[in-house]
Order: sequence, then structure tokens, then C-alpha cells
Amino acid sequence: MVTNKVIEVKVTVMKIYNKKKYLIIAAMLISLVIYVGINHDPVMESSIVVDKTPLSQQSSRIRPNIVVIVIDALRADHLGGYGYSRDTSPFIDELMQQGIRFENAIANSSYTGESVSSLFTGKFPSSNPYGAGWYARPAPDSDTLAKLFQKSGYKTGLFCDTPVLGPHFYEGFDTTACMVSDFGFSGTGPLVVEKALEFIKNDTNEPFFVYLHFLDPHSPYEPSTSDYLRFSDSIYQQPLRLFEDIRPKLPELITEGFGPGNAAFEDLKLRYDAEIVFVDNCIRSFFESMKKNNMSDNLIVVVTSDHGEEFLDNGFLEHAWRLYWESIHIPLIIWAPDFVVSGNMKEPVSLVDIAPTLLSLAALQFDAGIFDGHSLFTKTKLGTYTPVSHGKPIISELLLQTRPIIRSIIHGDYQYIAAWQWCDPPTCSADAIRQFEWREKLKKGEIQPVDPWGTIVHEELIFSPGNGGKVDNLLLKEPDQVSTFRSLLDNYHTRVPNQVDDKKKLETYKLGTSEENIQQGAQEMRQQMETLGYL
Repeated sequence: MVTNKVIEVKVTVMKIYNKKKYLIIAAMLISLVIYVGINHDPVMESSIVVDKTPLSQQSSRIRPNIVVIVIDALRADHLGGYGYSRDTSPFIDELMQQGIRFENAIANSSYTGESVSSLFTGKFPSSNPYGAGWYARPAPDSDTLAKLFQKSGYKTGLFCDTPVLGPHFYEGFDTTACMVSDFGFSGTGPLVVEKALEFIKNDTNEPFFVYLHFLDPHSPYEPSTSDYLRFSDSIYQQPLRLFEDIRPKLPELITEGFGPGNAAFEDLKLRYDAEIVFVDNCIRSFFESMKKNNMSDNLIVVVTSDHGEEFLDNGFLEHAWRLYWESIHIPLIIWAPDFVVSGNMKEPVSLVDIAPTLLSLAALQFDAGIFDGHSLFTKTKLGTYTPVSHGKPIISELLLQTRPIIRSIIHGDYQYIAAWQWCDPPTCSADAIRQFEWREKLKKGEIQPVDPWGTIVHEELIFSPGNGGKVDNLLLKEPDQVSTFRSLLDNYHTRVPNQVDDKKKLETYKLGTSEENIQQGAQEMRQQMETLGYL
């Protein structure tokens, strides 16, 4: 838990990373002093109230502006406000103090495409006929969060630096910009902020809905020197790169001592933490600009992640390989001082709850039946909103044909995991090397896909998954609980539609933007830095 103290945040200098002939230059500006503290208030429970006012009357109101911020691969327990020992997130922690912190927020997948599709549609991956697999996306005819705000008179914008969110995610957004067209970049967050602010500052009378997606702290974990030295007196001189150096020989490295306490392992985690600092400063910069331009009133901001990250918690690294707690426990903060009293909510919630929650807070008319999620607030007699529990099972799915195919159900004190394709950590490491080859063969029909509802090959029952540490499989010890979860899984299966095959998904699946736009964005950032005296 973060204690009350004054934290000096020093100017972050530029970070340069060169890969595949692309030059990305990023910079963070501004010295600020922030008073950080955490204040958690109790929550109330009552029934959900949905505004049924016709859209024609809703449009005449002063409606809130809404910003959703997703920080890629950010596990909740690496933020100060979620109990982390390092001061990685002073500004996000301040937002927690002023807003609602959801203590047990769950991603609906550990793969970005499936997870963000769930956020946009309010549906679990298999509930969306396009929502599962490597080419997951919102269904073209679905009422996504952006489309619903757009229909209600909002101007909508999406700004990101991950190529996973290409044009297949753009429906419902008036303006979109992706800063990269390939994987492997770090430090492009300031470009995301700049493009989003340009969109917001464009003077119109319409309220706005904006989605920001920061790739960092996703690998390759390439922080700036200043962010790295925030947590160390010197830079480790023999760093291991996650994909190139660790992935192909993880079992051998573990045999040689790679793990907690090992210098190379601790350096890997430190670089991940340093990139959290970088994004925290990006979000600070965004907020400060909003405040400076008198746009912070009547504002609702969501800060969350698409999935977590493994650091040998259960024998493996990365993400999108399993659905253990470290892979799906994410931060969720809703900052809305004009609407919601600050506090803490322990009730498990998930990304599918965000769409109905924001529509409710904006007092827009919508059909709650189209969502798997539920509004996380109810309106009080005083006109403010208070958190509300729903107690429904939370489903997460990982349905990538070249990796384990898994579903997780969290309900009560337990997590149930069922897999239709499974691998232990050493096998995952070996399989990781062949991912590109296998995906190409799948596209060509040379590999027969596994039926994601066929024969279950692996099961686990975990008590209190949020306690951390290696899991204890209670499958044989608690047969009644296992039976209950199997029934929940069967019920879910009976109500989901058939998935569209990958060939059809690929017809509308494109990555990122052009190299020209990348170079132009980098050049603009360099010019801004030169003007301000940083180069």
C-alpha cells in the first residue's frame, strides 16, 4: 500500500529505440510535485437504475466527456496503489485516491485482441462471433461502445501505439491514429497523447469519447535511462531480451538460476517497472494538458489494462499463454469526481462491465441485455452514483490455436480452469519458437484447428486465486465445486454463437498504419523536443 508522502517526479528524457529500419523518438516533459495517498470508502449495494430518456431529449443535456485509457500488459500488483513496493505509478495512484479503485478487476483474456474486443462489446470472447482467436475483433454488426456513443451525438476517437488495434477495431470512431505498423517498439506513448489532445482540442460543441491505448510496459521492455535509474544505482550490463534471449531457452536458464534474486531476472522486472513509470508520466501529461485547457470538469476517466504479465509466478513468462491470476488481474480505476465518490470495491469485476457502466454514467439509453457485463454503479436519490455488486461468474478465455486453448471462470472464492489444448512451461517455451511457422500453416489449412468446445485435456480448481504464489490444484479434493463450475461452463457453451472462421476474420483484419506515418510522427516529436531545448 502506498503511504502518504511527497514524491518528486523528475523530467523524463527521451528514449530512442531502433528496430526494423524504423526510428521512434519519444519524450516526456514536466516536473511536478504530487501528494499521493490512498483513501478507501465503503461501498453500497442496490439495484441498477438505467436512464430511459429518449435520445432526442438526452442530446440537450450537458453530457460528460469520457476517456478510456488502456495500458498494455499491466498487471495490477505492480502499481503502488495495489500494494507494490516500488513507486512505479505516482500519478495513477493519485487518480485512485480521487476515484474508485476496483481491487479485483479481471481481464477477459490474456491476449490483447480478445480482451479489447470484450471491452468494446461488453461480451466475453466466445459471446462475440468474431471475438476469439488470433484475429479477434468486434463483430462488424455489433453495437460497440464507440458506436453507441457516436449514435448519441458524441465525437469519438481512438489513439494507440499497438498494431493489434488496426482498422478492424475502428468502427464507431470518427478519428483514429495508430503510431506504429509493426511490433517491437517502446516509448511511443507521447505520440499517442499528442494525437489525442489534438482531437480533443478541436473546438466543437459535441461531447467526446476517446480511447487511448499505450503499448508500454509490453515487451520489449526498453525504458529510458532516467526511468531505469529511478529504481537502481546503475544499469545492468548483461540484459536478456524476452523474445530473443529468454523465450527459446527458458528451461535451461531456470536450471542455471534464472528467477527471483537472479540479477538478469531482476533486471527484466526492473525494466518492466521502469516502463510503467514512463506511461504514468504520459497519463500525467495528458491530464495536465486537459486541466490547463479547462477540460477536466464533467470528465469521466477509466484507467485499466488488457491483461497482466507473467514473471515465473507459475513457471513461465510473457502473456497470452495461460489464464492464471498474474495474467488476468488488472487495474481498474474510474475517476469521475463530478459523479462518483472515491472508494474501493473488492467485488470481482471485468472488462465486459466497462461498456454498460460508462453508458449508465453518461445517462444514455441502451439495452442492457446485449452485454455480458453489468453497470458497476447505481444512481442514488441525490443524483450521484455509488458502486453496486452483481456477483456473477467472470469468464476469461484464451483461444489461440497455436497456443493453449483455455477458459477460466472466477466465482465466489474459486477459479476454475479448463483447457482443450495445454502445455507445461518447458513445452510452452519450445512451442513459442514455432509460433510464426504454425500460424502460417493454420492460414493455409495445413494444421487442423482444435475444437475449442471438444475434449477437455486439463482442469484446475484454485482457491482464492488472488492470494498470489504458485497455484494448488484442488480438482480431486473438492468434487462438488468442480461439478458446479463444469455446469457453469456447460451453460455458457449453450448460449454462445458459433465462431466465424479465421479465413473470414482475416478478410477485414489489417495491422497498424503506414511507415510514412510512423516516420512523420517521429519527426514531429523530434522537432517539438528541439523547440523546447531537449535536443
